Amino acid sequence: MFFQNIVQNILNDFYPDLKYSACLIGPGSEILGYDDYIPKDHDWGRRLQILLKNSKYKKFKVKLFKKFQTDLPYEFKVYSTNWMNNLQDSTQ
Repeated sequence: MFFQNIVQNILNDFYPDLKYSACLIGPGSEILGYDDYIPKDHDWGRRLQILLKNSKYKKFKVKLFKKFQTDLPYEFKVYSTNWMNNLQDSTQ
């Protein structure tokens, strides 16, 4: 819901022609489908990764980061969306 109601709308409004994939990749049990409820432990929160082609990543990484910094609501469904203050570059 976070992606569909918030993130996707920001991307469609400001970068309608940008081709991307969105996902949640990581080691948490929610990624593996082991949770039958929403646990609020180990790095839980409103989060996702946006995957871009390398050429688009170089062009849009800072623009997207700044757009989400200013346009994401501070919280979604009573939980904070403000989980990180720095840009993580996965190409390193």
